[in-house]
Amino acid sequence: MFRFELYKALRKKELLLFFIIGIIIEVFIAGQDNRLIPGDLNVKIYKEYMNELDGKYTNKKQQWIMSEQEKYQEYIEEKTIAEEKYDNDKIDAQEYKTAIRHYKEASVKLPTLTFVLNRSIYLEEIADNSDNVNFFYDLDADDYIKNMGVDIVVILLITIFAVHIFGEDYNCGTDNIVATCEKGRKKLFVARLKCVLLISFVAGAVFPIIEYAVKSYKYDLGNLNSDIKCLESMSDCGLSLTIKEYLLMCTAVRIMAAILFGIIVSGVIILIKNTIAAYVVSVAVVYLPYLLYDTFGKLINQISLCKGFGVYKGFYKPQKIFGIHGMIIWAILYIIIDIIILTVLKKKKYNN
Repeated sequence: MFRFELYKALRKKELLLFFIIGIIIEVFIAGQDNRLIPGDLNVKIYKEYMNELDGKYTNKKQQWIMSEQEKYQEYIEEKTIAEEKYDNDKIDAQEYKTAIRHYKEASVKLPTLTFVLNRSIYLEEIADNSDNVNFFYDLDADDYIKNMGVDIVVILLITIFAVHIFGEDYNCGTDNIVATCEKGRKKLFVARLKCVLLISFVAGAVFPIIEYAVKSYKYDLGNLNSDIKCLESMSDCGLSLTIKEYLLMCTAVRIMAAILFGIIVSGVIILIKNTIAAYVVSVAVVYLPYLLYDTFGKLINQISLCKGFGVYKGFYKPQKIFGIHGMIIWAILYIIIDIIILTVLKKKKYNN
């Protein structure tokens, strides 16, 4: 029966079309550059320095950065001296042109060198607590994690599939007939729930993988084996993980969020018995707590389902409730909600 229900869901061309469109949208979103680059930071020069310094942080590398900065500061100061000497015929035109060339080079590189030095100072601060602190080009990896937003495509796809799987009988008016059949209660419910869970798992896993593949292809994510705290945006993370391990953990959380959400949508459509209302309620379950955050503060934010779909915000500057990490509270809460939904459905006609 499970295979038959899955076949019924997947043979619908509209649903497959939605899935394909979702993939296209995900590729487009993942390919967007959301970096906020300060006006005086030259990305090309910054990348050159990071590639030059690439590897484990050492004091020697920081000393080299400081010597580079001193050298270019001297170039800036030498311009005025060179102008005076040239006006007084103390140096020839060639020496003057060299001084001007050095000045222009320093003018371009010095602002970026300041960023490089600040990054080195930051790495020095965290190197005391980690052996995996490295120099690497970090702008794209930082952008990737910092803008890991809510998976709206996954939310919509799960909602569409779940409402279709459980709501088709209500649309056709055959729900009472199905409920009177031998397999129209418990076995049919379990088969359909398995379909929703499978689709939720696939969507929760596939779309983060697509996001990572697009980011890896289009951008330079740098050394993903470095400590996650090497990214300044994750300085307050509190987790002893590499960037790669952090991304894997985020994917696992997103898969869990997708599965928990799939159960919620299934329960909503069965209890409401109206597909339009189910769409509205399901999306509201995800977004309403998120939208109410400004009014009710951090507690309502901790229980927002968005935290699972937009994992970055769940681990960045982690908040605790009663001394427990907010993401643990979030997971426990939605597991309890799903257990309650399944318990209620057990008493309904779908499970006798």
